[in-house]
Amino acid sequence: MIEPLLAVAAHAGGSRVTAGTLAEAVRNVLLFLGLGLISARLFGRTLAWVLPLADFVVVGYWGAHEGGDPRRWAWQFHSYADAIAWVGTLITLAAGVAVLWFGRGGHRGAASAVRAARSE
Repeated sequence: MIEPLLAVAAHAGGSRVTAGTLAEAVRNVLLFLGLGLISARLFGRTLAWVLPLADFVVVGYWGAHEGGDPRRWAWQFHSYADAIAWVGTLITLAAGVAVLWFGRGGHRGAASAVRAARSE
């Protein structure tokens, strides 16, 4: 399943795409997936985009020092070989899967709670 996606990405990027670039892309997709799952749990499925977009804006604006070096918390800007970025990404993804898996009962997210309060 992933091989065709990697082939398309490599073809679209031409000679600039390396294994490291693809690894960084995969890491960032996993990070945004984890953030999206957490956001869906907090705000409801229709607002699952909130945390990934907020992360994208915050990291894009404040994620690098004056010289262009990435800050420690700006995982998206780090090299594919950076272990801290991978660990943070996998923890975020695991947290997203956990809220998806264990969060099926009772609480439906802040947006659902507001809608329920309005309908009463």
